[in-house]
Amino acid sequence: MGFKLGESVFLKTDNEQHENIVVSVRQFYGGTTTYTISCNGSYIDVYECELSHEPDQLKLLNIRAEKLE
Repeated sequence: MGFKLGESVFLKTDNEQHENIVVSVRQFYGGTTTYTISCNGSYIDVYECELSHEPDQLKLLNIRAEKLE
């Protein structure tokens, strides 16, 4: 799969599904890859399994339903 520098990504654990940008890619011996993403004005390091190309629609629907109540 993989993500490229400058690509828009979504953090799977982010309840609000904010769009983030990949700012760094690090590959380690053994095949592990980590990414640094810009996230709400700061930077966090994550593994590939924590990222997605698309937002989680169920989380987005739940947020919208809560705001309507």
